[in-house]
Amino acid sequence: MTSTREGWGPEGRRAAVSVTFDNLGEARDVGEGTWPVDRAHGRHPSALRALPAILRMLGGLGVRASFYVEGWNADVYPDQLRAIVEGGHDLGLHGWVHEAWAGLSPGEEVALLDRSIEAAARQRLAFAGFRPPGGVLAAPTLALLRERGLQYCSPLGEAVSLSDGVAVLPFEWQAVDGYHYLEELALLRRSNGDPVEVATPARCAAALRRALAAVVDGGGYTALTFHPFLMLDPAAGVVAEQLIRDVAADERIWCAPSSEVAAWVTDHAGAFAGEPALGTARWR
Repeated sequence: MTSTREGWGPEGRRAAVSVTFDNLGEARDVGEGTWPVDRAHGRHPSALRALPAILRMLGGLGVRASFYVEGWNADVYPDQLRAIVEGGHDLGLHGWVHEAWAGLSPGEEVALLDRSIEAAARQRLAFAGFRPPGGVLAAPTLALLRERGLQYCSPLGEAVSLSDGVAVLPFEWQAVDGYHYLEELALLRRSNGDPVEVATPARCAAALRRALAAVVDGGGYTALTFHPFLMLDPAAGVVAEQLIRDVAADERIWCAPSSEVAAWVTDHAGAFAGEPALGTARWR
């Protein structure tokens, strides 16, 4: 992800990285029908154990991050969503119950966006941005986001752009912890020429560091992405904390949440004109 500008952010750093987190609670299991019907909602360890630990870790490092959570969580985990916002972090939307966004019709997109926004509003919360579950986004969705006041979108893609008044802040699979850890992404790893077997925390750390090094070398931007449910593994949590610590300490990198990068991109609109370079590599 290269850039033609002279640096990123107010200090003109060589590269920019947003620390981001995807998914919360049992929303995806509910959406896929795998959550047991006799099991109560609101007790998932990713929300009750992992998230508080992540927020403490970020506070200790002085890092503001972006959390992309399913809209369903506004009704089930409102206190956790408030804790994200009160910690100074972005609250972004990640579908209603982690639907495969690329497979939705325009009408379904509208219905799920509005349902999520209304659920947040009932809790006096608001989503500032959006990340499509599965990563793949159709360009017309950007107009829907703009109409609903969302400032940025973080899909799979290749370059930062400003489209329909929405800042497009892409991620790449190689900079996502789940890409390396999850068995269900094996075929995607194969198609990308990456090791098919599930990574150990040490190998995941090495792969994420390679992805970050490529971004810094190219003078670009990426979203370094973690999943709270994966960080329930203590070794994976240590990997995430050390990577975030190193990104925040690297003087070549502007480490800023998606909202801050989006505002800066909007202020430098001329440098980010053009159609968004959206990715197409689906994992399901």
